[in-house]
Amino acid sequence: MAAEKGIDLDAIDIEEEQAERRFEEKSVVHMTTHLAKSYISMTNDWFDANVYIYEDDEGAFEAISAPDSTHSTPRKDTRPLIDGVDVIRWYQHQIYVKLKRAYHSIQDEKLEELDDFPKDSDGSTKVALIGIDRSISAWGEILKFLPDQKENILGIIAHLDRLRNRAEAEFPDARSFLRPGFDETVPDK
Repeated sequence: MAAEKGIDLDAIDIEEEQAERRFEEKSVVHMTTHLAKSYISMTNDWFDANVYIYEDDEGAFEAISAPDSTHSTPRKDTRPLIDGVDVIRWYQHQIYVKLKRAYHSIQDEKLEELDDFPKDSDGSTKVALIGIDRSISAWGEILKFLPDQKENILGIIAHLDRLRNRAEAEFPDARSFLRPGFDETVPDK
């Protein structure tokens, strides 16, 4: 039946093998993805050392938000701290995954030569950049609650800033990529 329809079943195996080979060739490690992967480890190490921040322990949050002993200032609202932790954990792995995808997409884009079409690599990088921006902001929020962690947190922020600068340099059109359903504006009626 395949022969009647003009389909060469042996050619399908060859195409799959070529696709697999192309994927294997793309497994080159880029400095940007290396930085993103090391951010995952840095974040895990920091949270492992500061486990009380994200565990469900009212006492830990009370200690963080307790009034200053020298002043009778009211307790801080710990919601920004909790939200900051959630943001960091949400994007922690996603940044690496999206940058890795961007590099894989570049190879496909070179083969396909898409002239006027938006590039998947730029879209993936834009999502990673958004994650980096939001993570930097979230680390800043955590720093407000944990000033004794200033050196560690500023080191992580500096690492993210280097990662952001490198990603923006390697994918200069990423910020201007329009994500369907997210970045498109709806005209006023």
